[in-house]
Amino acid sequence: MTQDPGESPTASDDPVGTGPERDQEKLAYRMEKVAELLDVSYWTIRGLIRSGRLAHIKVGKYNLVPHTEIERFLEDQKVPKSA
Repeated sequence: MTQDPGESPTASDDPVGTGPERDQEKLAYRMEKVAELLDVSYWTIRGLIRSGRLAHIKVGKYNLVPHTEIERFLEDQKVPKSA
């Protein structure tokens, strides 16, 4: 699909999902963003990574936490319902 110059792309123009609307579904996040998403400090995220409770990947100088790892971590933190 072609678009006029100066016109911003829409979701239908972006079938791969790389535009701004994909922000909530990034493949991985930097530690600062993970802290923001989970409403905790950077140091909490750093501690979780160092302790091995939150997996990460190293890309250059950045520690990135995969989106799926954030979901796994949150699922593991659920408190069971009491009977």
